[in-house]
Amino acid sequence: MAVKYTEDHEWLDIDGNSATVGITQHAQDALGDVVFVDLPEVGKTFAARDIAGVVESVKAAADVYMPVSGTVTVSNPTALGLTDTQLRVPTRARDEEHLLDPRIPADVTKAIADGYGDITLGPGEPVLPRTFDDTPAPAPGPGAKLLVRFVHLADTQLSDDESPARLANYDEAADGAFRPQEGHLCRMLNAAVRTINRIHVDTPLSFVLLGGDNTDNSQSNELDWFMSILDGAPRVECDSAVDNDVIPGPDNDPKDPFGPVALDVPWRWVTGNHDLLRQGTWPTSAYLGEPIGVTATGGTRDYSQPGSPLVTGTGTVIADPKRAFVMEADQLMRVASAGDGHGITPEALELGRAFYTFDVEGTPLRIFVISTAAATGCAMRHRRLGERRCSANSTHTASAPSSACSPASRR
Repeated sequence: MAVKYTEDHEWLDIDGNSATVGITQHAQDALGDVVFVDLPEVGKTFAARDIAGVVESVKAAADVYMPVSGTVTVSNPTALGLTDTQLRVPTRARDEEHLLDPRIPADVTKAIADGYGDITLGPGEPVLPRTFDDTPAPAPGPGAKLLVRFVHLADTQLSDDESPARLANYDEAADGAFRPQEGHLCRMLNAAVRTINRIHVDTPLSFVLLGGDNTDNSQSNELDWFMSILDGAPRVECDSAVDNDVIPGPDNDPKDPFGPVALDVPWRWVTGNHDLLRQGTWPTSAYLGEPIGVTATGGTRDYSQPGSPLVTGTGTVIADPKRAFVMEADQLMRVASAGDGHGITPEALELGRAFYTFDVEGTPLRIFVISTAAATGCAMRHRRLGERRCSANSTHTASAPSSACSPASRR
């Protein structure tokens, strides 16, 4: 056997007419914690220098190039394990005493030094049957068959964490106003797409149904990023205003551009309150100048400074017209104009709201998509008894196509 190396840090272990290909330890160390590996299918033929796979980490994604021409005969199955076989378990998951503030760069550095970024590998979690009322699932009958298999992809809340419309300073009053992982959400969504595609290989999926809150702040650029990742645009750069290179060099920080993989199955749009409202709460019509302005009153990231601290108070950022709020009618037009239209019907476009249905081919199932987010924003004094939120995500209901029930009558 003879091991050879490439300039791109792949290694090639040659044994006669066959060879094993992998990436070097140096490449793994440079990537950091690996979260996903996309390997080539057995039987696929490559020319030398073709992209044969992708290794994705918490920091970046790197293409794996085939050093020589050939046909894949074996693909390492252990690299494709899902969470039912193996879990990545953080060694320190929570700061129980709330001594650290992830909005402060020095606290982030201390947290990493204290092991908050470390993980161990643990056993996987089994896939469990679920019922609507959490009672035990009945035993399958003699004629049981799978009607539909789909993924519910909800609450991505893809955010432009450099926007002056952010409210990071309000995190203590409204938990979730700041999330340390916000800058990585585009890469995380791309990793979710890879996982969905991998699940699709085992048993085919019929569709991916969104759950609303696809974007976080109803901004035009957030919608562009979200759709580009799911549809597989040639290049996505989740970076607004100016080109930030947090870590010098390509493809090694969350603001660097990357090539998304695209979903291998159709996806259907659902509108949530964060897709429609400022921070999911206030009507955008009252704040139209905020995201395209320069004043970051509520606190937002500044990636031009070491550690990416928050710009607060009267602090300013560079303006970007691509951050403009997008109204629901325009949002639906853009969704309908992309790919297969992602479920948006002419009737939904005419209404200007995401109300539509679609049938699952070969089954008696019809999916109702209902836009329940209120464009007027939060109405705390007018909540129904027992409701906890002022603007809910859109809902979706399945029934037989012959049903005469209307969405309103199903409440």
